[in-house]
Amino acid sequence: MALALSGIFFIFIGIPVLAYDINADYLEVFNREGRAVFTGNVKVADEHGKISANRMEVYYETGGDTIKHIEAYGQVEIVRENIVGRGQRAQYDVRADTVVLDGEAFVEDSRGKFYADRIWMDLSAEKLRMHGNIEGVLRRREESG
Repeated sequence: MALALSGIFFIFIGIPVLAYDINADYLEVFNREGRAVFTGNVKVADEHGKISANRMEVYYETGGDTIKHIEAYGQVEIVRENIVGRGQRAQYDVRADTVVLDGEAFVEDSRGKFYADRIWMDLSAEKLRMHGNIEGVLRRREESG
């Protein structure tokens, strides 16, 4: 049974309603720890993009309305505007707007695509750092006429 959350869950843990849409098969909330664990077909979306994975742990400020970071595991995909990232694990720092992808990491945008053991992405600044077994393709920008 799929669990779709947008309003009731966020009132419960204090996150502003309509900030995120979350779908999952199962949910455990640990309010004292400021942590929610979603498992099974997890999808989180907001106005900036979406993250999907087999399991996701969302860490938030207890008594507050701010998500601090998200850890995702198993078939992770992150889509943000024109950037797509994939891996077996991801750590997303919400405040810094950075993602670290591990395990068969992959990133693609209009300029090219790369595979590496680990990929660090600064989503706001559109910066990338890669480490280990890097392979990729750079695309030439099309000349506009």
